[in-house]
Amino acid sequence: MELWIRDKFKDLDNIEFQEDVAILLNDPNIGFTEADRKSRIRKARNICIIYGIGLIIPATGIFFFFDMKILDIIMLIYPLLAIPIMLTSNGLIRFYIKKNSPFFTTYITVYISSIALFIRSADSNHVIRFSPLLLPCLTIGLVYCLFLNLAARGKVATTTQPTKMAFFVLILAGLIFAAGSSRTLNCTFDNSAEQQFQATILNRNITHNKGTTHYHLTISTWGPQTNVENITVSESTYNKHTEGSAITVYLKKGLLNTPWYFVSQ
Repeated sequence: MELWIRDKFKDLDNIEFQEDVAILLNDPNIGFTEADRKSRIRKARNICIIYGIGLIIPATGIFFFFDMKILDIIMLIYPLLAIPIMLTSNGLIRFYIKKNSPFFTTYITVYISSIALFIRSADSNHVIRFSPLLLPCLTIGLVYCLFLNLAARGKVATTTQPTKMAFFVLILAGLIFAAGSSRTLNCTFDNSAEQQFQATILNRNITHNKGTTHYHLTISTWGPQTNVENITVSESTYNKHTEGSAITVYLKKGLLNTPWYFVSQ
């Protein structure tokens, strides 16, 4: 019965995969000889592997180095690296690929790095109002999606066509990157003058998530902040303050005109 099914019903995914492999091995845009083309295919695979593995160190660092500007810069740049990687791959590296595609993809690394950037920015940068950040966020997301899409369009013509899922994955990646990058740009690269306010620590608590410890302080209202806020702080800041004690809050204008604040270390 199994043999009869195999004879009557062809594996269309495998057929499509083999057709694309044949196209790659015979495409002069990839290399002059078949040996050149195979070499470039191996190189593209290795680049994607290195790009993914290279993320481990900075992505892990966001949970251990709370106040480190160089880490913010690395996390901001990492999702952007997908663009030159795809542009220089002769069409072998795409943003999103189907399971049966012989090409290589950057979308998993882009997603993980963008999520890590978002977590990093949300933990260390406290924004009072998000509305001024909405337009810059949408603009960054749109531009990022545009460049990802242009970079992913290789010269290699294949039987694999773009899908609705590919469009959805692209848009979602752009939104996540935009949310994290706009907040990071606004706060990390803000050189405006500080305004100082005093707040009272109402509560202290520690949470644990997947082996990572997070330290939180609940602070009273202060200046333009009319709501009680629970903020994430470094371990050293947490240990320096007790419940009921005063803490200094520093308010800044924001590079993208979105007011944000941090507390004394």
